[in-house]
Amino acid sequence: MRYREYPSAARRRGIEGRNMVLLVIERDGSVSLIKMVQESGNRLLDRATEKMIERVKRFPPFPDDLELERMTLRVPLIYDLR
Repeated sequence: MRYREYPSAARRRGIEGRNMVLLVIERDGSVSLIKMVQESGNRLLDRATEKMIERVKRFPPFPDDLELERMTLRVPLIYDLR
């Protein structure tokens, strides 16, 4: 979430929405897949999510006691002004 930014133009206009992102993280923390699988219906929010996707490159490696080779997550990105 540290990579996500709420677009100031959307904030000023009171625009809210939600995108869904599919994320596959490999054991070493590298990202093998990240893509938006559900758009918000608003171009400002969708573009902010696309920019966030471009910035996400790596996560910490999995702990030794976690016996997964990769982790697949569907992550909602919620743009909410409340």
